[in-house]
Amino acid sequence: MKIEKVRPKKRLKKASKRPKVLAGILSVKDKVVVRNRLLIVAVALSLVGAIVAGVANYITTNRTPEEAVDSYLGAVEHGSYFSAVDRAAFSRDNFVYIKSSAYRAAEHRVQEHRITKVTHSDADHAQAYLEVKVDGKWSSAVLPLKQTHKKGIFNDAWVLDQPAEVNQEVTAQFPVDELTVNGKTTGFGASKTTRNDDAGSAWDLVLLPGAYSIDTPQDSYYRIQDAPREVIIPLGAVEAPQVSLTFKPSPRMWSETNEKISEQLAKCASSRSLAPEGCPASTKYDHAGIPLSEKPADNQSARPSLDASSKARIADVRWKLVDRPALVLEQSDEGPTSWTSSRYEPAVFELTYTANGKAQRETVEFEIDAQVKSTGKNADITVSFNQ
Repeated sequence: MKIEKVRPKKRLKKASKRPKVLAGILSVKDKVVVRNRLLIVAVALSLVGAIVAGVANYITTNRTPEEAVDSYLGAVEHGSYFSAVDRAAFSRDNFVYIKSSAYRAAEHRVQEHRITKVTHSDADHAQAYLEVKVDGKWSSAVLPLKQTHKKGIFNDAWVLDQPAEVNQEVTAQFPVDELTVNGKTTGFGASKTTRNDDAGSAWDLVLLPGAYSIDTPQDSYYRIQDAPREVIIPLGAVEAPQVSLTFKPSPRMWSETNEKISEQLAKCASSRSLAPEGCPASTKYDHAGIPLSEKPADNQSARPSLDASSKARIADVRWKLVDRPALVLEQSDEGPTSWTSSRYEPAVFELTYTANGKAQRETVEFEIDAQVKSTGKNADITVSFNQ
């Protein structure tokens, strides 16, 4: 009889229990891993940013006088207005800056340049002698330069030793909203004035070498007398003569005021009342047909005899404009932005009607009072008639 050995059963090793992790919640170990990875990424990004900034600073910094001249005149030649203007010029909020498109449209701008030599008076100051081409002709010019020292490596730079731009002072009798420079609309207004008082207004217009035409926009309520005004800034200029502007009503102000007067006159002419509201009135009867000769004065009590029997039966009322003086706008005493119509002669309505069946005719004279207030972009126009 064969006896089989019974092998003992192998005990299954109990699997080590892993820490339970709930969905969306990191374990302590995972938190450390994530934090370290984020720290590495942040350090890497900071390092890349520092390298990019350093390279950009190295490329854009003018390390020689020649580079400073080429950088400045290169911006002038390409019409890059904001690249050529000194950074210090942007420190004042009330400077008036033009658009780069306006500068690109400027005539007498430097077209080409070539540096002939550079001399140094000391380690930080130099003179660049060059030839510049303007309007197809070559001429000589000299630009002074200086070296500025800043903290950090590669931060020392050569710059012009004089402003790259000229602060052109523009004055006028009041602060107009907008002007055009070389045909491009430029914001002026009261907020950008360097002076705004009873003597008038003034602005500092930042200009680079070139020629400029200053005017008002086509849709403005003003025009400049003797416009457009021309300004020429030569290369190397540090100041320019003041430009004084005198504004007058534009065709738009004239036409819109005249149109409003015509509308009001047409409204009066279409009335069938002897005393239409806002219009001239009969000199004989009031709107109810009561003779004005029988009406009491404002400071007197009504007459006992004034009753319904005194009223005339008014019919067939017609107003006809027979004479209207040409519109002339003059500056008002209310302020430099206020204009009023000249009252050099009256306008005339012919009024016809029947009173108690009898034909009546009156000649009614009145003054046209038009008032305009405008700073250029918008206008407030009111019209009234004074009898």
